[in-house]
Amino acid sequence: MSIGLSVNRYQGGKCFEHSGSLLRRARGEFAMENVRYEPMLVTYIDILGFEGLVKTKTAGEISRILRLFNEATAPPKFKHDIPDMPIQEHVSFSDLNMTCTPLHKRGNRGIVFQQFLRLVHAQTTLLIDDGVLIHGGIAVGLATKSYRKFFGPAVIQAYRLERKKPGLPRILVDPSLLLEVQRNPLVWMHDRDDELKACESFLAHDANGDAYIDYLRMVAGEIEDYDWVLREHKALIAQRMVRYAKDKDIRAKYEWLRDYHAKTVRSFNRRIRKQGKS
Repeated sequence: MSIGLSVNRYQGGKCFEHSGSLLRRARGEFAMENVRYEPMLVTYIDILGFEGLVKTKTAGEISRILRLFNEATAPPKFKHDIPDMPIQEHVSFSDLNMTCTPLHKRGNRGIVFQQFLRLVHAQTTLLIDDGVLIHGGIAVGLATKSYRKFFGPAVIQAYRLERKKPGLPRILVDPSLLLEVQRNPLVWMHDRDDELKACESFLAHDANGDAYIDYLRMVAGEIEDYDWVLREHKALIAQRMVRYAKDKDIRAKYEWLRDYHAKTVRSFNRRIRKQGKS
């Protein structure tokens, strides 16, 4: 017993001595950087039910889904910097995509509107064309990038929205976005009232007052055959309701989507009838 203890102490001592030298070296090389937070628009999106997809699809199929997901949610890339274009940085890991946009720099006119519109297209095309549901959160607040890593209160808030139970197929919008539109002229395409009205038009609210991207209603103005979209949307929901009839947790997500679909159709039909009478 005493011999074994002595050997362990000797080996442990060498280990701690080596670790100590590495730690002293690291403290010198990784000195405190002059990193500052700045206001950013943070979008945090992932694929709903990704674990189930991994269990049932091949690696090649998952790779294709991730490429489609990335293409739908990532901002456009340009080979060279273009004046008056927003600086949007996109990072991804597995089925997580995050876009961070500094808000107090030139080129941000209409950036909130543009991000909302991109997510309307992403939610619609991924669901209708590929049967992929996404969810997430968007927030405005302080964040920064250091050594290729984004962090800060805005990243945490967007993450909290993405993780909010019960994990429904929707993208929650933090109240900080509309506050930013109200007070930051750099994000206006025209004036404050027009920009605020345009951004508010993208949102629906649940019974708790939480705002989310109302993609199914907004896509009506983005596509010629809206009836086809509604038919495909309804058919996918019905199919998934049957598939997950015995899985209460997953079925609940599609029950919410069914109710959202029905609410959207009723609103659309009322608008059509109103237009017919005018």
